[in-house]
Amino acid sequence: MTFQSATKAAPADADFVSYKNMGGWVIIQRRSDGAWDTVANLSTVGYGLMVSGISAQDKALWSYVSHQFITGTIEQLARHMETEA
Repeated sequence: MTFQSATKAAPADADFVSYKNMGGWVIIQRRSDGAWDTVANLSTVGYGLMVSGISAQDKALWSYVSHQFITGTIEQLARHMETEA
């Protein structure tokens, strides 16, 4: 997985996107101007902590690995279930 493929696949309402690489997890954030910045390269433990922090800030994190929101609004979280049905 790459930065480009993750950002191209991300829904328009995602604040953050995560994807796996050989070293663990990468978290990228959409800036106010629409551009993306890498904000973290994490181990599995660090990933869990980062997800908790993103959730605590009421931000939406979309996982490129699972193609679903991990944190976000109820509508965002339910969106994956609707496409599965």
